[in-house]
Order: sequence, then structure tokens, then C-alpha cells
Amino acid sequence: MRIRLVDEERYDRTPTLLLILFGLLLLLAARSAQAQPAETITVTAPRTVRQTIVSGYSASTHAPIEETTIARTVDYSDLNLSRGTDAKELKARVRTAARDLCAELDKIYPFEGKDPNCVRESYAKALVHVDAAIAEAERR
Repeated sequence: MRIRLVDEERYDRTPTLLLILFGLLLLLAARSAQAQPAETITVTAPRTVRQTIVSGYSASTHAPIEETTIARTVDYSDLNLSRGTDAKELKARVRTAARDLCAELDKIYPFEGKDPNCVRESYAKALVHVDAAIAEAERR
């Protein structure tokens, strides 16, 4: 009969070493995610349904009134924003997305009438993020 001795100290350290290694991998993943800027801009278009209100409810349907917002993501991973032509292309994409979203809201709520400020306001909100992305690209 042969008796085999087990190195208990080695087995006790293994879970600790694995936890440390896992923690380091998570830290590296988090740093690389922070270093890479998202190459998308989200364009949103809000619409408030305007109806006669009786105590916060629609007078015609008795349903609560809400503000609806739809959004679309505009990808610019194919653009080099440090170049003027690509920066203009991103602005054009964002303006097109704002127009499309507002047109979609007009279809969803045909009886509310078109919001004359929808495209302008949606574009202006997104333009803040566009300008930040362009500035970041120019710093690199």
C-alpha cells in the first residue's frame, strides 16, 4: 500500500490566485472600454400628444397623456472625424436621422399636426454630441 501526500498549501492558494487573475482581467477590460470612445450618436425626437386635459387624462379617450420619444443610433465608425469632409458627413447623417424620426412621429400621431421645431430641436440636441466627438478626434 502506497500513501500519497498532497501539498495542501498549493491547493489553498489556487482559488486566491485565480480570483486575483480574474480581477486583473476585469480591470484591464474596464480600462480598454473606457479608452475606446463609442462611435455612435443617438438622435432623439420627442412628441407630446396635445389634447384637452381633464385631471391629467385625455378628454376624448380618458387615457393618460404621455410624451413619446423615439430614437435612432447613427454610426460613424467608418469616418475619420479629424477630416472636415467626414465631420460634415456625420452632421448630414444626424440631420437625416432627425428628419426621419420626426416624419415617423408625424405618421404615428397624424392628428396632432407636425411639430415645426422637431427636426431643429432633435438635431440641436444631437449636435452637442457630434461636436464633442469631432473635438475628441481632432485632439488625437
